[in-house]
Amino acid sequence: MIYTITLNPNIDYFLRLTKPARLGEINRAAREWMLPGGKGVNVSLVLSRLDAPTRALGFIAGESGEMFLSLLRTYRCPADFVRLPAGQTRINVKLEGENETAFNGKGPDLTPQALDTLLEKLAPVTSGDTLALNGNAPENLPDAFDRLSAFAVSRGANLVVDMSGAPLRRALAYHPFLIKPNAEELSELCGESVRSADDAARLACSLREGGVENVLVSLGADGSVLAAGDGCVYRAVSEGSFEIRSTVGAGDSMLAGFLAGFTCAQGYDTALRLAAAAGTATACCDALADASLIKSVLPHIRITRL
Repeated sequence: MIYTITLNPNIDYFLRLTKPARLGEINRAAREWMLPGGKGVNVSLVLSRLDAPTRALGFIAGESGEMFLSLLRTYRCPADFVRLPAGQTRINVKLEGENETAFNGKGPDLTPQALDTLLEKLAPVTSGDTLALNGNAPENLPDAFDRLSAFAVSRGANLVVDMSGAPLRRALAYHPFLIKPNAEELSELCGESVRSADDAARLACSLREGGVENVLVSLGADGSVLAAGDGCVYRAVSEGSFEIRSTVGAGDSMLAGFLAGFTCAQGYDTALRLAAAAGTATACCDALADASLIKSVLPHIRITRL
């Protein structure tokens, strides 16, 4: 089972504008839609579409939290969220147009007791399971990811980390099974600019030598690089002609594709191919890609060893 943790999930309210947004004026939308959001939630949504066993966990609050759960049920995503006594699950407004613009809500405050309840829900986690930690740590509970990381290690589960900054740096001490930085996050983590796939590969290998089993680096239009646990370095690039519509959720889809491919096939090249296809497919549509679109992209992904 692949458990995903999203401490501060959200509802994404998308507005596709008829013209560029202007502050101080009424801006009208040509189209609008709502989706359940949050990095871990996105991972579980794509995993469920790829028929990989998953469960999304985290925290919800208020009326918007109930709406969030309703959206998850609509998309048939298995979930078990802790309800907080106060606050509202955040609603993020995403403006789609010439430029992508987002207004993100704050979300409810967490408590140590709520985190204890979440850990109780994770009681079934054991060796062979995967625990994926995604997003940002709450300001009022900065050690939340540390406690969850220590829990995963104590259970012998595969720890997957997709976050940035200090939480990512601290997570390295737990020797995660996988981290998934983008080029900017990798640069920040290693203190060195990433200007090419070769730079990404070299820095990813240094992290692997430091105790991370797998380092998957997303490079946007330049594809991705994987310093894998088998000691090899793989690169994935798309050779198809695709119209990129939105980058929202593309990195989360890439992570889901890798976990689904690795869980089913236990092969790094297969996992990376599915990761690249899932990320590309989501970038080509207005929402997270479905299985049929991901599979249609697969033949256009080329995997090489560096």
